[in-house]
Amino acid sequence: MDRSEATLDQRYFVAAELGMTRTLVQYWDAEEGGFFDRGMDAPAMGGLDVRRKPLQDSPTPAGNAVAAIVLARLHGFTGNSLYRERAEATLEAFAGVVSKYGMFAASYGLAALLHSRGAIQVIVTGRADDPAAQQLERSAAETYRFGKAVLRITPEAQSAAWLAPALAQTVPSLRADVPAALVCVETTCQPPVKSANELRTLLTGAATGATS
Repeated sequence: MDRSEATLDQRYFVAAELGMTRTLVQYWDAEEGGFFDRGMDAPAMGGLDVRRKPLQDSPTPAGNAVAAIVLARLHGFTGNSLYRERAEATLEAFAGVVSKYGMFAASYGLAALLHSRGAIQVIVTGRADDPAAQQLERSAAETYRFGKAVLRITPEAQSAAWLAPALAQTVPSLRADVPAALVCVETTCQPPVKSANELRTLLTGAATGATS
């Protein structure tokens, strides 16, 4: 996902979707929601024959929290309701016990935050050497918002650039030569802005949940 956002190369997005499709087939609990740590057809491995659902960040982010985050990001780029439904079911599966994990459920908290606010994408256009476009890109990168993706489109790379389905439908006609920025949350985009201050204001509102 990260590489797809950084390069706008369709290959990496396709790989991310394929990975999640396999995860849903092999690890999803259709009865109670959430993801097991072993595939449904994995052979027994001694004491590892019990399938568990990891929730605790120890020491790396828990598998279920990461899966919910990836699902939320995929939903933001595709509009596929299945991704949002599975993310919600994953969060609900642990809602009754997550408070017991304290700081070790930090990744779950981030997943819940991203799910409630929606993934955000900032599309910045303009020539690579255009000072206004460069300012917009800096402003987009500097304003923190968990789950934010900054997508840079230039005339030099426009023919190779690729936008995921939901964004391609929302902003079908982009002027890659004009410096501007669009802030999109899932399938809703704000009117384009052309100054770094305007963009910063929009992103600050989005970071506090003001943008729907």
